[in-house]
Amino acid sequence: MEAVGDRDGKVVLDIREVSGKSRSTVSESGDIPMVSLKRAIERIGGSVDLAKVDCEGAEWLLFEDRDT
Repeated sequence: MEAVGDRDGKVVLDIREVSGKSRSTVSESGDIPMVSLKRAIERIGGSVDLAKVDCEGAEWLLFEDRDT
């Protein structure tokens, strides 16, 4: 299990009672490994036609990497 983000690293997941309010925060002390979107796409063959993304508040960071 890994989070997908704008870079490789770790995250902490702040789980709230209402699932739509849960958030992830990038933190080197996090307990959840995070892989970059680019690396995740490479793992599945290098291309994606359609992606539905729900990254607990981190969705917009994924699209800042213009090489993805």
